[in-house]
Amino acid sequence: MILLNEAPKLTGQTGKRKAMTAVLGILMVVFFFSCLLSVFRAKYQGYPYSKSRVMALIRSCIEQQLTEIELLRCCYPSTDEFYLDDIDAFNEAKQFIDGKQDNLQRNLSFILKLQLNDINTIIELQFVYPIHYPELPVDIHLRTYLSRESYEKFHELVKQFLKEKSSVDEPYVMEFLSWIQDHYQIFTPSKNTTEQLPMKKSYARLWIYSHHIYNTEKRRNIVNWANELHLNGFSLPGKPGIICVEGQQCDVDEYWSRLRNLTWKRLQMKEKELFDDRHEENLRFQGFEELNSLLDNSGKGDFGQFHQYLQEKQLEKIFCLLSRIMNPRQPEKRLPRPDLRLNPSKWSAAQTGGTATRVAIVGTVVAIVGALGLVFIYPYLNIDRYRSIQKYNRAGINPEDVQPTGLPVWRDPFDRKRAG
Repeated sequence: MILLNEAPKLTGQTGKRKAMTAVLGILMVVFFFSCLLSVFRAKYQGYPYSKSRVMALIRSCIEQQLTEIELLRCCYPSTDEFYLDDIDAFNEAKQFIDGKQDNLQRNLSFILKLQLNDINTIIELQFVYPIHYPELPVDIHLRTYLSRESYEKFHELVKQFLKEKSSVDEPYVMEFLSWIQDHYQIFTPSKNTTEQLPMKKSYARLWIYSHHIYNTEKRRNIVNWANELHLNGFSLPGKPGIICVEGQQCDVDEYWSRLRNLTWKRLQMKEKELFDDRHEENLRFQGFEELNSLLDNSGKGDFGQFHQYLQEKQLEKIFCLLSRIMNPRQPEKRLPRPDLRLNPSKWSAAQTGGTATRVAIVGTVVAIVGALGLVFIYPYLNIDRYRSIQKYNRAGINPEDVQPTGLPVWRDPFDRKRAG
């Protein structure tokens, strides 16, 4: 009679547990087979996000970029008209196509000097290929001194041209060059702008530090705004990023205000030099350039080459300030009061104290994990069965009549009743 009364409870609980276990097992099997199916699709069926599909797309884009560069070299054979910014990037792209290299770390870029025969002027253009060009638009920089109105017109027309070519999967730099020839009116200065340009006597050089410069849009704005404002200097992308501009003081201030309006992790003006006269001994740069050749494979500036570059410009005095920025030293940790500093004789005691603290922390964590494990495991124990056994033991019933053989008598720690 005792076993019959307790049997329905036990069978009901075991049935629920079996059902929950079966549901969890089915879910695990479905999840496992879905993972296998996704891996199979990615490896054998050309899933859009598979590695093989992405590498094939990159390879086809790089092949189109190299063929277009070779075509431009044939059309502009002179080094004064066409030259590559980074020859190492060009060689890496060739090795990538030949299968000798697995990844690409630099983008292909080149500078082209285009002569506009209708107005008898020469403009200098810089093209930077993204890895997925021609699927992504090419970055075009104008490196010729023009008025602000001419720059704005040029950028608006370039945006329109790139929007029209956004759906085209073929290279279009040659078409862009012919388009520039047709729109030569952009580069003709108007009489009003030439008459309104006053002669200014105050000049400045600005040294700007940034935590990093990687974004292509920011790099394009840095170069284009400097050319638009007729400023000289350089931009060193990477981490950290350094910008130096020199020119008329009002233009330098305008350039600094534009840069501050962009979103930066950290941007600081480190040094500002003022000049009264425009002599060669004051202004050291001719034009504005981006120093891509000084970057290493990790995207950081080469400190030795940068030092040589500043020495050539006779700006080694500023190198000490920049070296502190690029290689900051961690300050020494000091205690707030001298009397709290430890003598050498007490170092061993401090070390043992630290070890004891670690042991205490580990012990506390183990205790917490054990308590949580007991809380989660306790409901899954067959407690009702053992509580009934304890009740019958207190009543004087032989445990062998109720308890299976070989199973020890278990005392419930949560039952505070004493045996009668």
